[in-house]
Amino acid sequence: MATWQTYKLGELIDVQNGFAFKSGDLQNTGTPVIKIKNIQPPNISLKEADYYPHELILKMEQFIVEKKDILISMTGSHVSQIASAVGKVGRYGFDKPALLNQRVGKLYSKDLNQLDNDFLYYLISRPEIQFELATNAGGSANQANISPQNIKDLEVEVPDLPAQKKIAEILSALDDKIELNRRMNQTLEQMAQTLFMQYFVDGIDADNLPEGWRVGSIGDLFTLQRGFDLPSTIRAGGNVPIFSASGLNGFHNEVMVKGPGITTGRSGIIGNVYYVDEDFWPLNTSLFIKEFKASTPLHSFYVLKHTDLKGLNTGSAVPTLNRNDVHSLEAIIPDRKTVLDFEEKVKLLFNKIRQNEKENQSLINLRDTLLPKLMSGEIDVMQTQTAGQYEEVLS
Repeated sequence: MATWQTYKLGELIDVQNGFAFKSGDLQNTGTPVIKIKNIQPPNISLKEADYYPHELILKMEQFIVEKKDILISMTGSHVSQIASAVGKVGRYGFDKPALLNQRVGKLYSKDLNQLDNDFLYYLISRPEIQFELATNAGGSANQANISPQNIKDLEVEVPDLPAQKKIAEILSALDDKIELNRRMNQTLEQMAQTLFMQYFVDGIDADNLPEGWRVGSIGDLFTLQRGFDLPSTIRAGGNVPIFSASGLNGFHNEVMVKGPGITTGRSGIIGNVYYVDEDFWPLNTSLFIKEFKASTPLHSFYVLKHTDLKGLNTGSAVPTLNRNDVHSLEAIIPDRKTVLDFEEKVKLLFNKIRQNEKENQSLINLRDTLLPKLMSGEIDVMQTQTAGQYEEVLS
């Protein structure tokens, strides 16, 4: 049985603050700089990252971020807005080094013979830790700030090193499988994208089209329609996904559109396109495809993804997309056989993506259920050895 002890976290870890880069220091290429926006638990995202274009001189060494480093946001919202609250934790997963920006902290064990870094990641990423940090944060009404000392003052219970390593091994195995599925889905999505280009873009000349193809408009492929009102006050719990301009927006118990279907933003956010492989409810901030004419769901999905929807914005303060402007755009209308052949091949890829997403959700649920039980000692990790045993404990 593992032996647990109570510590102030500062007895076990240290916190490295980030560097105060100036906006003029950063460009579009070079070494990525990790800002608060890049912490997207449980990972670090380099999407929309800024880059330091200069050589990493000696004084920058302490701010280098390497693979598996644990990062935490030192600024954010107060506890009343927990989704964006201060204290978000992510782990850097890239082989190439990055740099730490101000108001991002790097956490690391002072002594790996006392505290395992992998265990530290799961210890500090628990929701109750973020809640405690956000509750005790200082700052203004609109912005919460924490200091390294706030983190070090946390009181935590930690088992002996063998138990730490075993707990981290179990949780890491789940996270590794989740990450493998995520990367596999990226590959499958790229394969689908490549197929669309091969079928309908590369080598296609509008003046010399294959037999049965013609030049028309997007309105010849499909018809877009505005989504439907559904105030939050009348939403009922269910498993029917609700889609807004920004994507999945909750669930309802009533179907408005039979899937599979396509939605995109109409107001507020435009340019994002979503494929929904089940029955759903599109909100009034979105457009959905009401009728597929010379197109099919996945063909339409990629047609819209390859259309500059943001360039059709008619709003000033609020981005707005008019469906008629989309309908009037020139488009290549392929023959039906080619479209159906593409749909069949890409559907197989999307089915695998969906399977991976479902498996990941099950793995995430298992991990999130195991995490507090392992961290509290409720499950004796030194006695429970197999995945089947863990499932038995949780059932």
